[in-house]
Amino acid sequence: MSSPVQVASDPTTSAPVLEILGADPDDEVREAVSWNPSTPAAALRVLATDSVRTIRLQVAKNPSTPSDSLGALGNDSDEAIRVAAMANANYPVDALWGHIEAIDAASRWDGSDREAGELLALGYEGAEDPLVLDDWESDEDWGSDDDWESDDDWESDYDERYDDWWDDDDDDWLDYDELREASRSSTTPAVLKLLSMRRHASIRAAVAGNRNTPPETLALLATDSAVEVRVRVSTNPRVPFESKRRLSVDSAERVRRALAVDPRTPVTWLQRMTGDTSSSVREAVASNPNTPPFAIDQLAASREPSVRWAAAAEKSRRLRPLRSSAAVHEGRRGMLRLGKDELVFEVDGTHIRLWLGGVQDVSTRRTGVFRSSVVVSTAHRSEEFVLQRSRQWVSAIGRARGGLEVVDTTTDQSRAGRPRRR
Repeated sequence: MSSPVQVASDPTTSAPVLEILGADPDDEVREAVSWNPSTPAAALRVLATDSVRTIRLQVAKNPSTPSDSLGALGNDSDEAIRVAAMANANYPVDALWGHIEAIDAASRWDGSDREAGELLALGYEGAEDPLVLDDWESDEDWGSDDDWESDDDWESDYDERYDDWWDDDDDDWLDYDELREASRSSTTPAVLKLLSMRRHASIRAAVAGNRNTPPETLALLATDSAVEVRVRVSTNPRVPFESKRRLSVDSAERVRRALAVDPRTPVTWLQRMTGDTSSSVREAVASNPNTPPFAIDQLAASREPSVRWAAAAEKSRRLRPLRSSAAVHEGRRGMLRLGKDELVFEVDGTHIRLWLGGVQDVSTRRTGVFRSSVVVSTAHRSEEFVLQRSRQWVSAIGRARGGLEVVDTTTDQSRAGRPRRR
């Protein structure tokens, strides 16, 4: 049985269930719902007003968040939430440009103090204006000031008081256009390579998560000082093997946990991670479908309750299948198991897992005179398993899925090409 956090983070969970979990009193459950791309707009609107900062931040990053909620998050008091909301593709364009123009207008005359300019543009009460002088009420008053009789006097006075305001080396400056470009799947590798050298960590993190980023660029980002950049690199399928191996022993817990969750992580690394000092990393290893059975047994005896629970849940999924049988997938012979919420094919210590909630179609196909296969299709991929009694498997998957419409094509395809009798 899956935990509420796992159900809330599963993209195949139905919308009504996610709405219920979005009102859960547990912060971790609501946070999992907030970043799930399948969460309905109604639940995201409620979570956008949550009192927990991390939940609002995940809602701002969610690609399914409606534009009205993003517009509200764009005025959040937290800078990271404002930046994430404006970087979202659903953020209202008019509000984005209006916000940027307001910041530019407020900061153009006061040098490079963009923080003060942003606070003034957003209308925050109590925002101090360091350059507003009480006696500058109009242009006429400024022009008639007897204390500044010439340009030389004005320049010397400015140099003494405001020289440090014109500092172009501001690490906190974020170019929203560059952030969008770094996140697009159509951005070319050459542009991504240039964006990977930007100072702001958010832009480098977006480059690190882009699948068009060249491997050599990912190798450099794997040594980045920002933890969020290394986390995105660790889950990128194009990262070089040696860089990924170094990240598996990274000093940051978030980086190691990201690898522990990834089904693509090698089995030997998962075995080593069972002795990790962080309980959250060990919990992620216990939930990984590629973790070997003996490692699951070790984690089931852990002193941490969360680790024991995750290991017990994984053992239950593996040891109590609704149906199991030998099967062949892409020329490899293994064991196919049907659980309550998933279909798992195991071969040589690796797993192929299909969540039944995401299955859209199940059909049978004739592969020989006495052989047939089961074809399971989701929104993103289709897997074919050659086995015996394919029709019984199709019926069992349909029952487990909950009334899934099953297509049986063995009869039609087996008769294809045969001459009709007259």
